[in-house]
Amino acid sequence: MLTLTGIALNQYVTLPTWITQPAITTIAQAQRAIAPNPGAGAADMPQVVAQGPAASTGKPTDDVLNSYLSDFYKRESTRRVNFPSTTSGPPFDILVISICSLAWSDLQEVDMTIHPIFNDMDVIFDNFSSSTSYSGPAVLRMLRANCGQTPHADLYKEGDSACYLFQTLNTLGFTSEAALNHDGKFQGFLDEIRTNGNLPAPYIPTDMRPSLTGFDGSPIWDDYSTLSNWWQKRLNENADRVALLYNTITLHDGNREATADGGGRNAPYRPRAEKLLDGIMQFMTELEQSDRRVMVIFIPEHGAALKADKMQIAGMREIPTYDITHVPVGVRLIGTADTSPVSPVHVTGPTSFLALSDLIARVLNENTFEDRQL
Repeated sequence: MLTLTGIALNQYVTLPTWITQPAITTIAQAQRAIAPNPGAGAADMPQVVAQGPAASTGKPTDDVLNSYLSDFYKRESTRRVNFPSTTSGPPFDILVISICSLAWSDLQEVDMTIHPIFNDMDVIFDNFSSSTSYSGPAVLRMLRANCGQTPHADLYKEGDSACYLFQTLNTLGFTSEAALNHDGKFQGFLDEIRTNGNLPAPYIPTDMRPSLTGFDGSPIWDDYSTLSNWWQKRLNENADRVALLYNTITLHDGNREATADGGGRNAPYRPRAEKLLDGIMQFMTELEQSDRRVMVIFIPEHGAALKADKMQIAGMREIPTYDITHVPVGVRLIGTADTSPVSPVHVTGPTSFLALSDLIARVLNENTFEDRQL
C-alpha cells in the first residue's frame, strides 16, 4: 500500500467577494500547490494558508486587482522544493505523460470519469489546477515545477536553474528525453519547450503511419505505439535513470481520423479519449513486464472545454476557467516490492505543479519503491 504522510494540502487564498471567475482563475487557481517543507518531519509538516488582501465588498479597481496579483506572485517567488543532493535506493525512470485537452469536466461530459486507468494509479490529485488553458504555457509551468508560479511573460525568460524540474533531475543522474505523437510545429510548440524548458530533441515516430490528422493536416501518431517504440529504444540504452516528457495532442479539437487515401474523417472526442486512456494502460502493463522501476506521472495540460459556460462557448479556451484548468492528475509507481493491488490515495486539497515536484523529491529522498510510503 502506498501511503502519503505529512503533506500540507490546504493552500488557498481568501478572495474578496467581488472577484469574478476570470480573476479567481488568474489568481487563485494558479496557487493550487502543495506547500512543501522538506526540512520538517512528517508529523510536524505545517499547513500553510496564504492570506491575500483583506476582503472587500466595494467595486473592484485596476489598482486593487493589480496589487492583489502582485502580492500573489511575491509570495509564490519564495516557494521552492528542495531536492536531495544525491539519490538513494535503486535507480528508476520518471515518465511524465502530458496530455492536451483533458479536464474532469470533459470526462464528465462524455461519461468517462470512472475509466479504469484512475483505479490503476497510486495517487490521484482530485483538485489539481493546470493554471492555464493553452499547451505551451502549461508545459512550461510543469517544467518549472520546482518553484512557485510566475507571471506568464516570465515563462519565456531564463529562470533560476533550480526551478527547472528536468534540469534538476539531470544533476541527480537522470538523462532527459522527450517524445511527441505529433510534429510539434503548431504555434512553435517544439521550439518553445526546447528553448524555454531545456529539453533535448524529441523522439517523433515519423516511420509509423499516422492514426489521426490535425486540423491543419499535420500527422498525429497512436499513443500506445509511440510510447512503446520509445520504451524499446530506452531499454537498449545504458542510462541507469531516464526522465521523459511525453506530449500527446490526440484529444486536440479538430483532429480527424486518418484514412488510407491520405484524407480523414470525423473523430468524435469520446472514442479518441477511450483509445488514449486504454493505450496508456496498455503501456503501463508493458512497463510492468519489463521488470524496471518506473514512476509514471499522468498530467493533462488543460481541458477541451467540451461544455459551454456562462462566459465561453464550447471549445473556446480564452479564459482559463475552473472547468478548463481542473485536470485529472495521477501518479503510478511500477516495480515496487509490494505488488498487491491497492486503492489510489486521493489528494483532495487544492494542488498544482509544485505538488508533483515535491512528490518526486520525496520518492528520490526515500526508498519508496521498497516500502511504498511517502
